[in-house]
Amino acid sequence: MYVMICANKGVRVLVAGLEYGFKGKSFSDRCQPLMATAEYVTKVQCYWYPTGNLANYSFRKIFDDKLVLLARNELMNH
Repeated sequence: MYVMICANKGVRVLVAGLEYGFKGKSFSDRCQPLMATAEYVTKVQCYWYPTGNLANYSFRKIFDDKLVLLARNELMNH
């Protein structure tokens, strides 16, 4: 993992990302090794704007079953 190579060479690395995807399943295979070796971990939650309640995972407006979906212009207009 490139992040680990940089960190082991003394480079200060900051990583941000989601812990859970739109299905409510963890990205644990990706985030667990980073979180386990990190000096500091800060977890934050976002709010679901219609209700103001805390959101535990992301929301997807379009139907696509892929875990990772990169945004494109045609997807952003739905």
